[in-house]
Amino acid sequence: MPMQSLSLESIPDSLSIWLTAFFFHSRIGRERIKSKEMRALFEVGLSAALFALPPHSILALWRPLTLVLRMWPRLLGRFAPSSLVHGGPLGDGCGKICEVAAAYILWIFLRGGTSELPVVIWPSQEGSIISSTYTWLLVGVFCVLTNGVLKLWSFYTCKRGDHEGVHDVIHSSIGRCLSWQEHGKLMLLAMLNATCEEISSRGFWKAEFFRCSSESLWYANLGQAVTFGWWHYYGIPSGWTGVGLTFVYGGILGMLQDYCHGALFIPIAAHTVADYFIFAVIARQKIAKES
Repeated sequence: MPMQSLSLESIPDSLSIWLTAFFFHSRIGRERIKSKEMRALFEVGLSAALFALPPHSILALWRPLTLVLRMWPRLLGRFAPSSLVHGGPLGDGCGKICEVAAAYILWIFLRGGTSELPVVIWPSQEGSIISSTYTWLLVGVFCVLTNGVLKLWSFYTCKRGDHEGVHDVIHSSIGRCLSWQEHGKLMLLAMLNATCEEISSRGFWKAEFFRCSSESLWYANLGQAVTFGWWHYYGIPSGWTGVGLTFVYGGILGMLQDYCHGALFIPIAAHTVADYFIFAVIARQKIAKES
């Protein structure tokens, strides 16, 4: 994606993307609706209203399609694996995986097929920077600093975060050492969670901000970082401090993606390390202190 400046004519178009991103994971409005039928009506009406705004972004349809895909346990009934129905950090019904699947479906069928997909995991250039020692040294330093910031946040705020799915997964291991099998499970969950969030935020959301801002790379990175931070108000780290920290973190991951010529492999690797540290250390440590 080439670097270009943001034109004033593109600002009104990008406003609808901001609104769509704001309501995508927001609890505002939804938490007051108790009836499932009324909540479904609210989701359809909100998505239709956002889609009606220029530039008619297909991401306005992302959330309702995700909610439909998350209903898969109802089709399987009692045969649905409980570990997938209650997906821990991935959400009920493995919501984040359904979210990624919904984005691919929308892009393939409404944006011109697989050639228009904005997600690249591995860089295609010869002499890839992924094989560079300097790149991995940079990533290693970034991971150490990230884990250090998480540790400081946990210590000074005396918080464990507000992600119920994470706490459900690690609750039984509080007060004892993790087994090798549990370490493996947490690493797998960290990799899946990181991959889904990177594809969603640095992949689809960043591409949509880029498209609706006269192809301004810095604006696209700002947009995905702001929304990524906002979505983590109830995450780890949590609260407004968590929003600020995650905003900075998301912006750096976006710059790492640009450094890798748009590929997500390096951001996914760095994100996986941070998520594993959260699952295995931060969440368990804070719950242990509070109990």
